[in-house]
Amino acid sequence: MPATRQTAPLILGCAVWMSCSENAMPPLHDGAAEDLAAMDARGEPTSERPTAEVAPGADTLAADLGGDRALRDQGAADAPAAPLDAPRPDAGGACALPCATASRWALGAPAEVGAFTGGGVSLVRAVATPSGWGLFWQRDEPSAPRRVRVFFAAVDARGAVTAGPVQLVELPRLDSRTQYYSAAWSGDRFGLLVHDNTAVAFYTVTPSGALGPRVSAGPRLMVSTVYSSEARGQLTGWPGGFLGVLEGDCAGHSCAYAFRLGPTGAPMGSVQNLVDMDFTHQFWPVAAFDGAGFAILSVKDVTIPRGGVTTRYLSSTGALSSPNVKVVPMKEYLWDENPDLAWSGTHFGALWTEVTARPPSGRPPVSWQVHFATFRRGASASTLLRDRVLEVTTERAGHGFSTQLHAVGCDWLAQYARWRPGAEPQVVFQWLDDAGAVRATLTPFTQGADALGSSPALAPAARGSVGVARGARDGDRWRLLFHLLEPPSCGP
Repeated sequence: MPATRQTAPLILGCAVWMSCSENAMPPLHDGAAEDLAAMDARGEPTSERPTAEVAPGADTLAADLGGDRALRDQGAADAPAAPLDAPRPDAGGACALPCATASRWALGAPAEVGAFTGGGVSLVRAVATPSGWGLFWQRDEPSAPRRVRVFFAAVDARGAVTAGPVQLVELPRLDSRTQYYSAAWSGDRFGLLVHDNTAVAFYTVTPSGALGPRVSAGPRLMVSTVYSSEARGQLTGWPGGFLGVLEGDCAGHSCAYAFRLGPTGAPMGSVQNLVDMDFTHQFWPVAAFDGAGFAILSVKDVTIPRGGVTTRYLSSTGALSSPNVKVVPMKEYLWDENPDLAWSGTHFGALWTEVTARPPSGRPPVSWQVHFATFRRGASASTLLRDRVLEVTTERAGHGFSTQLHAVGCDWLAQYARWRPGAEPQVVFQWLDDAGAVRATLTPFTQGADALGSSPALAPAARGSVGVARGARDGDRWRLLFHLLEPPSCGP
């Protein structure tokens, strides 16, 4: 189940109490308290409790439950279908595999980037650059149990190590916080956003791993001994610098915020609260840049018409649309979690995990599913193009950092962890066409920790490839590995 999020007694919220400041947190709408009271640690690996296997025929079951629901929520069966197959700038004119199902797809051989003894590795990210990838990860050191260290290494377009590993920062560990950094590339440098107790700090990182000066950024973070101190979010690069989206504190509660930063971390305008002030909370913010502005996706945690997976639009000059608009118009809040968002060159794609149906209060859900959707989003409107359930399982893996979605050519690469009873989760890569049909599936390894990240290449020498970084455990030894993943093919 999702996490218990910090909620106050049901007092007057900002929708009624007009003296509320922009940063004040409204209470939950009636009916949400029971759901949140039953939630457990969000996104974290659960205990090794026995569960059923992935349901046989899961793909068929997923199609029956979800399937292709283009335009179904707009009440316009005779509306013209949006053109989904326009070539993207890097697609070379080819928009999909020429076969219905790929027959060849394999992950490249691993290259070892670093090795460690004891502790643990989590939140691995591969950030594409014009020359290769920058790799970031969190490390738990046995010698410093109350500290978290963020590391960096770089690889070239072939996966050869060119820098690191090097430790960048050390941060205080909080019992209910799992994410301590986010990273992105812009211009000629990486941006690194770190979560230091209640403070957010920004650093530049050079391709060789040199750390720039610390710059204060973003909102104050939530730290509580009663509620979650989680600070989930993302840093996104764009030509003007970076955009941070992050869960933060507002009057003793948690809100989601957006803030623009220049290339060296200088604030560009004010920190903006993404909450609608309608008796709901907003969590799990992620963003994608479309060339003119950002779609910012987050989850509204209540069963009202606007609950569920929603977006707002932020222009590059800082104008924020209002209010949040649902990605799938008729879908309500289904304990949605761990979303990711990507821009294809013509429209957005989103991927998240949800329950198949909200259970009665106090009871666990019957099953979980992975949901994919494509949509258009601008400053004034959002239009669903397609949505499809990719997979249904009895439980979810809990490795939420591993959920990612990428636009590759005219297709999409979905990445997530699949729960297996009594065993480590299975890593799943799925190559999707623009309607969400699965053209190829790859399950190359299991995952002992939430330590997997990927991104499509920017380097001309690796165009079309995806860089995959992961933490692999062998007893008490950890290795940071890097792979190249080429597109699937239709050959014999």
